[in-house]
Amino acid sequence: MDINIVYIDDGIDPELSRYLDEVLPSSLAEKQTKKRLGDIAVSYREIVYVPGSGFEQLLANPLLQKANIAIIDSKLFETKTSAKEMLTGEEFLIILKKYYPFIESIVISQIESRRNEEPLILPKWNRIDYPNTDPADFYAEQLLPKICESIASIRAYRRASAKLSTDTVDEVTIEKLRNAIAGQQEYDELTKSDIDAAISYFEEVKKLVTDASR
Repeated sequence: MDINIVYIDDGIDPELSRYLDEVLPSSLAEKQTKKRLGDIAVSYREIVYVPGSGFEQLLANPLLQKANIAIIDSKLFETKTSAKEMLTGEEFLIILKKYYPFIESIVISQIESRRNEEPLILPKWNRIDYPNTDPADFYAEQLLPKICESIASIRAYRRASAKLSTDTVDEVTIEKLRNAIAGQQEYDELTKSDIDAAISYFEEVKKLVTDASR
């Protein structure tokens, strides 16, 4: 099974990049051998986000459109050079889900306070907070399980789409769904109401999670 992974950051973290590019493929191969789940071929690419370019341009990036898994830094839009960049990485994830619902997204951060506020954010290795931990070991513990979980979801989507029949769903819809799941997607331009609705939804969900944890 082919899996396209894209890492998006305004400054590519060398240790995370090295893990995803060099360590992850062999780690996945080892896991698949033990579980006898078949081969996984990983294709890894990076997108360097340029502050000020706007998230619309990021959504239109072909590398993102072809991705099955997107790993996004939570500070992606920290440098707000325009009104269009008043977003966190988590809020961008919600917009990403609206337009590319079959892309499995993972948000990472090296800021502990942000991870405490958002329990779904995964930690990013850094030498100050984890001086005695090897980066590869760190990501094997923190990131690999989430990637495996994402791959399992992708596998389930693909199996389900293969069972779709024109007896119940029209052929055009089936083709669009299969293309989306395979990472063959197109971006339709966002409207301001789309963005406002997505951010509003994100804030409502965050409030519900916060209230539930009290």
